[in-house]
Amino acid sequence: MARNAHQALYLTAGRLALLAGLFTAPLAHAASADPGPFSIAAYTPSDDQTGVGGRANFAFQLKDIQTSLQASVEGGGLADGADPFAAAARGQSWTGSQAQMTTIWTPSDVARLEISLSDQLKHSLTQVDPLAPQTPSQATNTLSQSAKVTAVLTPLTPVELRVGGEASSGEVSVPATSVAGALTSASNLRNDTGKVFADLTWKPLSRLSLTAGQGVESVGVASQGVGGASYAYMTPHVSGVLTPWTSAEWTLSIERTVSQPAAAQFASFMGVADRPAAASFQPDHGWSYSAVLKQTLPGAVVVSANLTQSNLQSVTDLGPVGITQAPISIGSGQRRQVDVALTAPVTVPGFASLKLSASAGWLQSQVTDPFTGARRPISGDAPYKAEVDLTGGRLGKLPLSWALKAQVVGPQAIYQMSQIDQISQTAGVGGTLAYKAGPITVGLQLDNIVGGGRTDTALTYAGSRAFDVTDGAHETRDDSRAVRLSLSRAL
Repeated sequence: MARNAHQALYLTAGRLALLAGLFTAPLAHAASADPGPFSIAAYTPSDDQTGVGGRANFAFQLKDIQTSLQASVEGGGLADGADPFAAAARGQSWTGSQAQMTTIWTPSDVARLEISLSDQLKHSLTQVDPLAPQTPSQATNTLSQSAKVTAVLTPLTPVELRVGGEASSGEVSVPATSVAGALTSASNLRNDTGKVFADLTWKPLSRLSLTAGQGVESVGVASQGVGGASYAYMTPHVSGVLTPWTSAEWTLSIERTVSQPAAAQFASFMGVADRPAAASFQPDHGWSYSAVLKQTLPGAVVVSANLTQSNLQSVTDLGPVGITQAPISIGSGQRRQVDVALTAPVTVPGFASLKLSASAGWLQSQVTDPFTGARRPISGDAPYKAEVDLTGGRLGKLPLSWALKAQVVGPQAIYQMSQIDQISQTAGVGGTLAYKAGPITVGLQLDNIVGGGRTDTALTYAGSRAFDVTDGAHETRDDSRAVRLSLSRAL
């Protein structure tokens, strides 16, 4: 979201100054050090630099039960076109709330029960007709809920058994709205997932750990007016961890993966009246094989490398459905990915607790284009990415922690029947500052203050891309800069 940084700072500071009056002292940055068992905070939401939010954290232990609670309330103004269900509408306002609870019960040395619950709600209002401010606003309600229960048993010293289940649901609903005497169509998109699993870990040797598990996972999608669909998969996995010497760890794993399908894509697929019987919509699924090497070097330096091969049995992308296009399964595909990472302390006179973290990844993917028949990367996959972070605990004698972050992402492409969206981003540099005085912390976050721009080039074709007749190009740019503030206090 492009926004003038100075204007964003002014708007954010004004809202936070109002909210700060609710507290007896300044409040903490969300990314600062551990705020303690009870804290309250005011901050700028990460997805809306003109909004404001408040958060409370509470943790306690009662004999064998540990519980942590977190609740937050946010609100602000939407950017133009931020509502995906009314792309041409002008945003007005949004409010949101979130609650999370995690409980761990340890009745004995050989048993543990873990429970986690979460609930999130967002309500937004957008103007249906930007040229007629008196037109009633359109509401969009987004709801997500999840629950997970896991029991961990260690009946024998070298054996650990984990059994449990988890469920989640997400819903986006848009009520009908009266515009010019007529009602707009209501919509409701829903995703549901459920999973039960059992994992057994065995340590036959002090330096070798073997894990095998089986899961049964169900996923469902539904859209108002077009119906729904559900899918079920077995998700087995096997892994082994070897510690050849004290400072090294080698891991091999195989697992079956299933991705939650997007309800909006399902609705688009079902909305095509003349789709052929052979066209199908299903979750992305396949097998993943990975090898991870991790080594700790003298001086607390840690390096790691991860090689992953994913054989996808189904890839969802835009493909031909009748005379138009819709999200469908376009066949099998492959991904090969290499990730490397490094963390190391850095010594610089006058700077305390400096830490350097660097990571890089290379990705190669292939799928058969459903329109041209040629092999190409999977839509949205970037061939490379890299990130470097430098953090410091204090700046001289000041109780000021800071961090610098530089990142770059390679070019991406989104393939449609008559268009290719080519997305390129320049390297961006940002940072954070957190001033801590006792229980009080004031935080400042700067995103892409240098670089970080994004260019989207839409290359259009006359008819299907199969005929290879270009029809022009349109380019848009986004600076993606943001300034955010936060205040918090540990109690």
